Amino acid sequence: MPQAPESLVADLLAELGRRFYQGKPVKVWMQDQKPLLLALTWPAGWLQQRGVSLPVARYGEILREVISGIGTHGDLAKIEHFPSYLLHCVRLWFVHHGEDLYYRQKSIRDAIDLAVLQRGSAQPASALDPIEALAAAHRVLATRKRPAKTRPVDSGQTTFF
Repeated sequence: MPQAPESLVADLLAELGRRFYQGKPVKVWMQDQKPLLLALTWPAGWLQQRGVSLPVARYGEILREVISGIGTHGDLAKIEHFPSYLLHCVRLWFVHHGEDLYYRQKSIRDAIDLAVLQRGSAQPASALDPIEALAAAHRVLATRKRPAKTRPVDSGQTTFF
């Protein structure tokens, strides 16, 4: 049975905690969870903007490749804010490999759509797309707090507007 996107993100977050947060204060781990989730869901937004999808397993493989690369090649002592570094590495992976991934997935999607249309179905039945779910989670996580209310303007002072 395929893994759900939520469980994949939870597994990746747990892996990050085991590999990079051992011996650090719990406060740091708690403060870094939201930015880590943003970094883990960023590829879903990238993929959704381009109209392609990935199986959850492949999405996990990509992120695990990035995480293992950080563990192997990254100088953890020099990293001041790990979530920012993780996001940087994820984006670099997509700079180097994103177009290949895009064209591969786009050609697969086009072939499937053509086969479904030739079969006679009006629209291909898509189960809940895991990339859509992850991209929605990324959008929610990326929302900022509402700005503070501005103070009322002194009525004795004239304004131009």
